[in-house]
Amino acid sequence: MNKIGMKLLADAKAAESTLRRQELQMMKDTLPPGHPMEGELDKAKAELGGDLDGLPDNHPLIVEIRAAEARAERAEEEAEEKAEEDARKVRKAQKMDRAKARREQIAKEETEAHELRDAATAVNSELETAVAAVRRAYEALEANEEVLARNRMNAARTARLKRLLFAFERGASETRMGRV
Repeated sequence: MNKIGMKLLADAKAAESTLRRQELQMMKDTLPPGHPMEGELDKAKAELGGDLDGLPDNHPLIVEIRAAEARAERAEEEAEEKAEEDARKVRKAQKMDRAKARREQIAKEETEAHELRDAATAVNSELETAVAAVRRAYEALEANEEVLARNRMNAARTARLKRLLFAFERGASETRMGRV
C-alpha cells in the first residue's frame, strides 16, 4: 500500500478549496442582480474571511443559494416559454389578419364584378332597344323608298338616312359592354 504524504493531502485540500470557491462564485454569478441572497452571501463570506468554501454542503446558506439558483433557472425557463407563447400568438394573429385581408379583397373583387355585370347589362339592354328602333326605322325607310325617291331632295335624304341608320346599327352593335 502506498503511503499518503502531507504534501499530497495539502494539495488535495487546496484543489478542493479552489473548486469550492469556483462553484460558489458560479452560484453567486447565477443569482439575478439585486437578489436578497447576494447580501447574505457577502455577509457569510466576510465572516469566513472572504470564502464560503469552508461551509458544508448542507449549510442553510448553501442550500438557500442552490434553491435560489433553481428558482432563477425556473423563472428564466418560464419567461422563455411565455415569450415563445407570445410569439406564437403574434404569428397566429398575423396569419389571421392576412387571411381576413384576403377574404376582404376577394369579397371586394366579387362585388366589383357584380356591379360591372349589372351596369353592362343595363347599358346593353338600352342599346339593344335603340338598335331595334333603328332597325324598324331602316325597314320603314326601305319599304317607303320608292315613294320617297320620286323627289330628288327626298331621294338624297333617303340615301343619306339609310347610310346613317346602317352606320349607327353597326357601331352600336360593335360597342356592346363586356360582361366580366
